[in-house]
Amino acid sequence: MKYINIKNCFLKFIKILFPSTRNEGIIFLMLLILYIPLGIYFSFFSTIIYNEKIPWDIYFSFDNRSIILSGGMIEKHPFSYYFIMPIFNLANWFYHINNNLGFFNVIFTVFCAVNVSLGIVFVYKYLTNIINLKTKTTYLIIIFYTFFSTNILLSFTPETYTFSIFLLSFYTYISALFINRQKKIPLIFNTIMGIFIGGETITNLPKTYIPLFFENKKFNLKEFLTAALKTLFSIVIFVLLYLWRRDWDYMKILSKSATQYEKFSNPKGETWWNMITSYFFGGNMLFPSFIEKNLRFFKIQYKALYYHIYDQPLQYIFCLSIFLFMIGSLIANRKNKLLYILGFSFLIDIIIHGFMKFGLWVSFIYGGHWVFVVPLLLGWLFYALRNNKKIYKMLFIFLGLLTLYLIINNLFRLSEFINFVNKYYKI
Repeated sequence: MKYINIKNCFLKFIKILFPSTRNEGIIFLMLLILYIPLGIYFSFFSTIIYNEKIPWDIYFSFDNRSIILSGGMIEKHPFSYYFIMPIFNLANWFYHINNNLGFFNVIFTVFCAVNVSLGIVFVYKYLTNIINLKTKTTYLIIIFYTFFSTNILLSFTPETYTFSIFLLSFYTYISALFINRQKKIPLIFNTIMGIFIGGETITNLPKTYIPLFFENKKFNLKEFLTAALKTLFSIVIFVLLYLWRRDWDYMKILSKSATQYEKFSNPKGETWWNMITSYFFGGNMLFPSFIEKNLRFFKIQYKALYYHIYDQPLQYIFCLSIFLFMIGSLIANRKNKLLYILGFSFLIDIIIHGFMKFGLWVSFIYGGHWVFVVPLLLGWLFYALRNNKKIYKMLFIFLGLLTLYLIINNLFRLSEFINFVNKYYKI
């Protein structure tokens, strides 16, 4: 009997983790068809995925080679090494069989495409199973989200953010599923997800605890203290593993973390407002124009591609529209605790990058930590307007126009990116 129960739980988990309906399967397949060819092209015909001479910053401050070889800095990504190494070993095996770096690269790019595609499927599951949106509206939001600059870039970029967007999208959906069914999130499961999500990028750790405080319909001191104890337990486990990973040298952790904060919290170049709009918020959805820079790694000089600030009124109109939709969604659904989970999750990123200014001038790379919140808040906005057919239809049409603009803009910028790759890094 116990065996049957474990088997049923496992099968339910698999259905949540992977596409389990015809529509989910079709969406997943279409996403792979869209994303994988791009990764294949870059894998076999360029050196941007894994460049043997340049470890980082070839495009948009991503650290491809560094992440592939080590998983990134232990202080920021304590357990990333353990996620990346199985993929590295598989890629290395393919490389030695074929003696072609393209096969090494393509293992990573296919994995990235699968990760991003599954993340979008989780958003679809949320819109369908949690919000119960109309089918046409759900598809429009999914198309809109599919062409976000973050999803396009992470679909072929081996980075910690590629893991994060998958893990956070999954946890956001499954925690909402527990709460929607009025069930408690299991302590062990929450602790494991904390290790996975926080282990990939430590600043995302608090996001795994937010749902624990919204499991009940009404505020209850006893339940609040229970959630606090669960959080404390999970934090203790995480900290012990973190210290073990760093050979219990907590002074080294504090020293390096302080150095990193000092290094990455002094914005360069543009004004705070421009960086928030063009890099942190807008840049993770809508590509701005690009600028080429000359960089040096020891004696090697190389070309790098970076974001420019927005320079067209339509780009600002797009950002303002999405921002107002998100605020409107939070206000219209202010009595819904699932909205608070999304809001507080995004607030963590706003505090880190907006107010603490950590990595603000390259915050266009951090979209994997929060962009999935945008389609979910849009979904909740449509839900709040479901009885007002006129406004609902107007919003649908307006989002359709924004989607069209997003696709045209991002595909054009993607062509510029491909031209950059062909010019400087083509094999």
